Amino acid sequence: MFSWVKVAGKPGLRVSLAPETDGLWWKEQGKRIWIVGSVRSAESAFRRAAEDPSAPEGGEPPDADGIDLFGIRELAEDWSALLAGRRLLPEELKAVLATGSRDVPKRTVRRVLQWMILEGMCRMEPAVTKGPDGTALCRRCGSRTRIVESFCAWCGDRCLLCEECLLLGRARSCLPLFEFAVHRAHPAVAVSAAFSGPPLTPAQAGAASRLEELVEGGQRRILFHAVTGAGKTETLMPLILRMLREGRQVLWVTPRKDVVTELAPRFRAVFPGTEVRALCGGTGEWRLDGSLFVATAHQTLRFAGKFDLAVADEADAFPLYGNEALEASVLRSLRPGAPLILLTATPPAGWKSLARQGRLSVVELPVRYHGLPLPEPKLVRFRGLRRRIHDLRPVPPLSAWLREVEHTDGQAFLFVPVVEDVPAMLRWLKEHEPDWGLSAGGVFSRDRGRDEKIAKFREGSLRLLVTTTILERGVTVPRAHVMVIGADHPVFGREALVQMAGRVGRSPEYRAGTVVFLGEESTRSQVLARNEIRRLNDRAREEGIAEERTYKH
Repeated sequence: MFSWVKVAGKPGLRVSLAPETDGLWWKEQGKRIWIVGSVRSAESAFRRAAEDPSAPEGGEPPDADGIDLFGIRELAEDWSALLAGRRLLPEELKAVLATGSRDVPKRTVRRVLQWMILEGMCRMEPAVTKGPDGTALCRRCGSRTRIVESFCAWCGDRCLLCEECLLLGRARSCLPLFEFAVHRAHPAVAVSAAFSGPPLTPAQAGAASRLEELVEGGQRRILFHAVTGAGKTETLMPLILRMLREGRQVLWVTPRKDVVTELAPRFRAVFPGTEVRALCGGTGEWRLDGSLFVATAHQTLRFAGKFDLAVADEADAFPLYGNEALEASVLRSLRPGAPLILLTATPPAGWKSLARQGRLSVVELPVRYHGLPLPEPKLVRFRGLRRRIHDLRPVPPLSAWLREVEHTDGQAFLFVPVVEDVPAMLRWLKEHEPDWGLSAGGVFSRDRGRDEKIAKFREGSLRLLVTTTILERGVTVPRAHVMVIGADHPVFGREALVQMAGRVGRSPEYRAGTVVFLGEESTRSQVLARNEIRRLNDRAREEGIAEERTYKH
């Protein structure tokens, strides 16, 4: 329930969770208050308060008899430290408080929250609002489009529900969204973080040193352009260690849940003694506090002003890049002035332009951890390529490449532009390359058996994987070769082609991997991808940090 209170001598109405708390707080300020009315919807409560700037004085005074003011203040201070930097709906708030074994009556919870609001420790607003023009807005995720009106059991009426962030819980117009301030009155406590990570190569150490210099110098946005397989995570570990030892809180944002579940245990091993939290669907660790948080982008919607450093891993990838709500959420999760490191192997053209203009600081790591140069793609043109595959007709360049992969005892990625090409490619293999067809699998975004096939490919029981761009990042096998079928298709931009080429050459023990862009014509994207890889290799050689590639046949 939300009440409207009127403060003597103050204009307008104020929304309160517990008018009796307002009575005590304003009494200390030498003011009387009255209860004007109440409603079950947060949005209705705030709307009337905004529309009634000259409300008359008078009404029912709140009953504050028997309230333990000392206890409320004590809980408010306790909760302020626990909840600092969080943005929570009521059910989420309840879950966080439960982690600390805080079995507090609901009435007391409302009284404490209202005291925190009055003291500036917390801000409350409707989770979803509707403007005077009828435009709805989710205050949690920023969506203006995926908001529907439906019957609500809580308020007993029809209210607005945001479907954009539904996976994190129901943000409705009748519910409040609480944002808890980060107070410097609660000083950072340094953790005795040890470090058991691998030693850095000279190239990694140079990049790590430059990153620390930029952060120390107050740079707020830093682009860390590290080639695929450079050991980007290891390179950032010295900076993370420094932050942890200074008592700072670090956020590592990644686009995929599987990366969260992979990285969190790795960080726990590298930084023993540090509370590392994995924030993604199903973990429940968002309820807990810690020093190092590894999270999917959507989980940052639960934070505001909490972190002293954020690293956006694969910052150019879906769902973060181009999603204004998620980009804003990552920035909002940072303390004012805190740095954000954009980590990627394929920076978008816009970021490169900002770097050239000097508006974005850049650290570049142009070589892999093992010092071998990146495999340079070969551009091959073949007329009628996709039609011949679908018609089960011979494609000599593809057959020749498969023989080369066989000759070097490798595994093959075959990237195709659309889902329909996956079964067509598998049929072609069975018709023209039956040995490969027997050890091939195909995956796409809605394939329910995707994880099982990827696992078999990693362990070697599948030697060839036909896939769409869903596997352009993340999947690594040591003896990889890559061919992009229909590389002239618009779906294959420069960034995607560079990422797919980056599947090859990750292991220093296997130097025979090849990359082929096979299409009916050579497109600008193919040329840009090849030229970017060449530029990075040239730079690494100029700096003396790359070896010459040798092949084993």
